[in-house]
Amino acid sequence: LPAFRRVMQETRSARLRAGALSWSLYADTAEPGRWLEHFVYDTWADHLRHFERMPALDAALRQRRWALHAREETPQVTRW
Repeated sequence: LPAFRRVMQETRSARLRAGALSWSLYADTAEPGRWLEHFVYDTWADHLRHFERMPALDAALRQRRWALHAREETPQVTRW
């Protein structure tokens, strides 16, 4: 769990640096071991722009997060 906390703290910093207005991490009480990341950009276009032009540092951070994924299936990403 310490490695997960470190990488998620770095994720928070990266999201806010990229323009996110807020960032939160929630434990899913209905499914132990599942975590939900929530972040908000000012506009949908800002959100899409970040993921279309993901800097190498953010891509490496994503790989570090996914390396900690303990389940067989790939992480599920949902955008609202």
